[in-house]
Amino acid sequence: MPTPHSDDGASVVGSRLKGSVALVTGAGTGMGEACALALAADGAAVALVGRTAAPLERVAGLVRAKGSDALVAPADVAVAADVRGVIDAVVARFGRIDVLVNSAGTNTARRSFDDTADGDWDAVIATNLTGLFRVSQAVLPIMRRRGGGTIVNISSLAGKGAVPIAGVAYSASKMGVAALTQMINLEQWRHGIRATTIYPGETLTPLLSRRPVPVPPEQHALILQPEDIGSTVLFVVTQPPRVLIEEIVVRPTAR
Repeated sequence: MPTPHSDDGASVVGSRLKGSVALVTGAGTGMGEACALALAADGAAVALVGRTAAPLERVAGLVRAKGSDALVAPADVAVAADVRGVIDAVVARFGRIDVLVNSAGTNTARRSFDDTADGDWDAVIATNLTGLFRVSQAVLPIMRRRGGGTIVNISSLAGKGAVPIAGVAYSASKMGVAALTQMINLEQWRHGIRATTIYPGETLTPLLSRRPVPVPPEQHALILQPEDIGSTVLFVVTQPPRVLIEEIVVRPTAR
């Protein structure tokens, strides 16, 4: 992966990731979109993964407007064949993957133990946990061949401790993300690969609309914005290769 610093040690903001390739899941909206744009603004080419092509095309236009290349790769990370197809497409186009941001996530309207149906549980775990595992597992050999890479897994404060408003399936899936991050670091550091879990607090994304009780409009400006997470991901990715940041908690100032 290209070094995020110039030869004299000074940061070169805006071009630190030039020549690198980032794959971002859940890239059509919310945090995934913000992460893709932050990485593109610093020079990375970006492969945009999500279930629906139209939002990805919109984000691709924004990426290109920043002077970076974009690949639109519609796929469902919960479907193993889709994951294999995306990885093949990215490698065929760019020949490498230096950064992976696992941002795809979902939740259901009914979330308590009593209300969670089998299908809802399976859908949340399939996207939030199994999908993250599959994409990471597929990307690791590519990073190993290149001698390094950075994986950023977007969790939630529900991954630090169960949150009733987030629900049983979501909380369980987001706690599992931390274990996957830790295992990547334990197994892959010898290959120059590092992983970070980011735990965002309440963030203004489309996922909030699935809550049984939506966030009131007057509180929208008080909670985190997607670009706050995008800038956090960029901070992690542009650290020197010797630096591992295994966890970051990002909360709104207002409680």
